[in-house]
Amino acid sequence: MTVALAFILALATPVAAGERVLAGRPDEAAAAMAPIGLLGLFAWLASRSPLRVSADRIEVPRSRFARALGARRAFALAEVDNLYPTYYEDVGMRLSPFASAEGTAKHAGLAVEATEGKRVVVEFTPTVLNLRRHGTEPYHATLAALRDACARAGRPLVRKPPSLTEAQAEAMLNEASRPLLPFPVTVAGILAPSALIPGLVWSLGQMLGPLPPGPVLVAALAGLTPLLAVFAFVDLKSRRRADLLHEVQKWREHRKEAGARAPGPAQS
Repeated sequence: MTVALAFILALATPVAAGERVLAGRPDEAAAAMAPIGLLGLFAWLASRSPLRVSADRIEVPRSRFARALGARRAFALAEVDNLYPTYYEDVGMRLSPFASAEGTAKHAGLAVEATEGKRVVVEFTPTVLNLRRHGTEPYHATLAALRDACARAGRPLVRKPPSLTEAQAEAMLNEASRPLLPFPVTVAGILAPSALIPGLVWSLGQMLGPLPPGPVLVAALAGLTPLLAVFAFVDLKSRRRADLLHEVQKWREHRKEAGARAPGPAQS
């Protein structure tokens, strides 16, 4: 999104600023260029620290803004209960009813669950979709480094697995794959404001006569209610779906490790 906005602003703002300079209004030219400066500031605050894996700890990526607010970066392996590959939905998918309602597989991530109950999902930037392999090269390199660090520490990645059965895990996956909202409801909620807002303003005008800005603003906010409700519902359901996927992935990783540790059949 940052790159897309930067591209759009790079095309539009220099033209507007140049026109204002030629008109003898350098103050307005500066105002026209302000969005690029604000976007640059946002990009700088949102840029994340690198992910680091060492023999005894993992440092998760955090934005400059999060670090300024005191977000924790480093987790010692000794105070981490579970490390496992999982999925995540980025902000665009969570806030887009169309994108998140499909119920398809999401981006690859790694979950870090600390002893105090805190879960951090390390999000790896998605690239070209590869249906034959889950995740990108940095994702797989990080997972391999974590497996190696845990093996050296004499511990599994998942120390506290969920108590699930095959049937429960399958049911959770089925729930996670369902659309968050029926498609007609999603479309109706998104398009409703375009009819509700003019209708409310017109109705108020018929009852009260010419409207001052205040009632118009109230009518506009009321008309946005269906859209906001769709976004709120999708966001809540999306978080629920993420929780289900995390638990299933944790269970899967535990079973994978348990199978790898199980002794093979005795040789005669």
